[in-house]
Amino acid sequence: MIICKTPLRISFMGGGTDFSEFFNHHEGKVISTTINKYMYVCLKESYKEIFLKYSKYENQKHYKYIKHPIVRETLKYYNLNNIDIGSFCDIPSGTGLGSSSAFTLSLISTIQKLRGKSLNRKIICNLASEIEINKVKSNIGYQDQYACCYGGFNEIIFNKKKIQVNKIEINKTILSNFNDHLFLLDTNITRSASAILNHQQKGSKQNIPRLLEILKLCDEFAISLKGSKFKQCGLLLNENWKIKKSLSNKVSNQNLNQIYKDLIKNGVYGAKILGAGAGGFFLCIADPAKIKNIITKFKKFKVLKFKFDNQGSRLINF
Repeated sequence: MIICKTPLRISFMGGGTDFSEFFNHHEGKVISTTINKYMYVCLKESYKEIFLKYSKYENQKHYKYIKHPIVRETLKYYNLNNIDIGSFCDIPSGTGLGSSSAFTLSLISTIQKLRGKSLNRKIICNLASEIEINKVKSNIGYQDQYACCYGGFNEIIFNKKKIQVNKIEINKTILSNFNDHLFLLDTNITRSASAILNHQQKGSKQNIPRLLEILKLCDEFAISLKGSKFKQCGLLLNENWKIKKSLSNKVSNQNLNQIYKDLIKNGVYGAKILGAGAGGFFLCIADPAKIKNIITKFKKFKVLKFKFDNQGSRLINF
């Protein structure tokens, strides 16, 4: 059995500039990190037929009958049948942590290993993007595949010619301290990122000025982070969320707006919904000394603390 473990990601700044509609004309940039919450995909050859276990169960004679679109298109690419696949994730899908791309990366990596092919990160990222965006037609950007695959705290640059992952050099003490300032608040709402982003992309031309504003925040965020100005990082997160909400009326709603207001009222420096919006997790930056008290004020919501992951997607032994 081959097992691949891929970390989920949180994105601080730049979301929306990782769409080709934007970066084919203006350079895009995203600042993100991976965390110690993972997608696992297990794969082995089966005696006959395809056995697929995820939130549902499928048993098909040929990949063309598979209902899971990512699995169907991936097995079609490899012309692969008679395979047994199982997946498990620490966090439910539809919560803005890049689980779909983490699944695609893990599936490709296990098949590459089964076939004795290269596990080159660039090749795997390119194929994962091709499958999700061009084959499955998911209306998503290009950041998740690269963030989850490479792992760590990165600045990812997007332009028409290439996508480049640059590790952000931050003092380990500063990074650890910043980690202590972060937590995720689960809104208890899951949603389809593709559906929300599809609505956002319909207004892509008029959104370009707003996306350029989001782009400018990336450099400010990196400078503030390196200078241990964590409150300023929070304020920039607020600005990012304000602009993001203006991209589409489906990004937020009255319920989410109220949660956000309550978070700020109770001492959070800054917050924004991860991923496409409309649900999932609020990423929050706050004084570590006040986080415990903040959490007690939000008893009906699950709060998640996490640690940064620096290894990226990898095969594991058992």
